Amino acid sequence: MPPSLTSFSDDARIALDNLADRASGLINPTVRLGVTGLSRSGKTVFISSLVHNLLHGGRLQKIVD
Repeated sequence: MPPSLTSFSDDARIALDNLADRASGLINPTVRLGVTGLSRSGKTVFISSLVHNLLHGGRLQKIVD
């Protein structure tokens, strides 16, 4: 069964959306952080502390590869 015009236009729209997202990422880079853990294990405190230290130039140990 040949692809329909609708599926082709949907695929083209999705490709253009992805291209636009990638291009905007070059202009305004973002960092996504995922933190997992058990409930009440301090995930929110960790993220809050990390953001505070990044914004206020706090001392964070260098992460070594």
